[in-house]
Amino acid sequence: MIDSPAIRVSSDGVHIDGLVSTDVAVADHLRAHGPDEWPRILNDMLSMGARGLMSMGVGAKLHEIDDRVRATVSEVLEGATIEIDSLLTQARSAITEQLDPGVRSSAMGMTIDRLGELQGSMVRALDVDHATSVTSSLLERLAGLLGPDGVMERWVRGQFDQSDPASPLGRLSATMESRFDELREQVIRGQAAKEHDDLTPRKGFAYEDAIEVRLRAIAAGIGGAVVERTSLAGGLLRSDSKVGDFVLDLEDGTRIVIEAKNTERVTVGGKDGILATLDKAMANREADVAICVSATEAFPDEIGTFSVHGRRVLCVDDGSGVLLGVAVRLLRSLVTAEALNPGLDIAGVEDRVQRIRGLATRFSGAKSTLTKIAGSVADVQQVLDDIRTDLLDHTTELGATLARAGHEPEGELTLRTA
Repeated sequence: MIDSPAIRVSSDGVHIDGLVSTDVAVADHLRAHGPDEWPRILNDMLSMGARGLMSMGVGAKLHEIDDRVRATVSEVLEGATIEIDSLLTQARSAITEQLDPGVRSSAMGMTIDRLGELQGSMVRALDVDHATSVTSSLLERLAGLLGPDGVMERWVRGQFDQSDPASPLGRLSATMESRFDELREQVIRGQAAKEHDDLTPRKGFAYEDAIEVRLRAIAAGIGGAVVERTSLAGGLLRSDSKVGDFVLDLEDGTRIVIEAKNTERVTVGGKDGILATLDKAMANREADVAICVSATEAFPDEIGTFSVHGRRVLCVDDGSGVLLGVAVRLLRSLVTAEALNPGLDIAGVEDRVQRIRGLATRFSGAKSTLTKIAGSVADVQQVLDDIRTDLLDHTTELGATLARAGHEPEGELTLRTA
């Protein structure tokens, strides 16, 4: 082993202490790598430098090495440049030769020849006068499709052939005829049903529906009242006794039975008259008072539009509910007065009842006039509103009078307004 103060040489390598390199290239190369790789990199640098020195002579200086490297690189670059120039010259010549349209064997010449052939083929293919051209074949096929008696014309003719039941127009025509037949039958059935309703109880059912709506509105206005439709249910008299179409239960316990009529005539007296029917209805429905409401002027002339018969009221109401509401309020006041004094004499209010009858007659007449005279709608409507207001006011006043009279125990209850 050969030693010096800072360098030790052995069989396994060289150990250098305190080595400092002032070569910037060495520092730059090390910075490009991590510190953990620096020992390996420095070892590679020393090994390659040593081999280079040995190949060029141990006494070679660094600047001599640089000169030799530069000379070598210059020789290599010069040779490469010459070789590249030669290759470029050959490539330029080959490309020029291939792109020269004047040389038929060149790629450009052959391409131009091919394009000429292709142009001729396209012209022939698009030439209308050429029998085998694509355009001629296309026009021939279009003529077969769209020309006279062509496929399209035959198809359209078949689609719109009304005589063919399988065509769309034929099916549409058959459907429309069927729908019109159904509509015609419905109109005929509707007319027949209307005529039938005018002669059968069905007409009465429709009127009962309208009266039920009005009764419920009246009950809502009174408050605490309940409406029950009883026209299809048996009553107290018999399980099959259905006299008394509606029952109105008031909050104070008063029970009013209503019989609805929609016929041309309603008789009043006799065992089959409406008064007897109302008596049966009161018994059948356990009611205190009764109302017969008619859709038309079906009562005898002497009865008129509104009439009071003891605990029974007959009135004409086409479904508007005005006179029906007057009858309910009147009977409610009557029952209240009777409850206060069973022996009450209400002869003093008979005149007001007669006035109510008169107003009811005027109301019915004015409403009939409204229906017949379209040009006087506004004036007649005002009359109706005034009469309606008067009717309700007089009924309210009558109720107040009856309530005051109920506190006089010496009176008798007699009400005759037939």
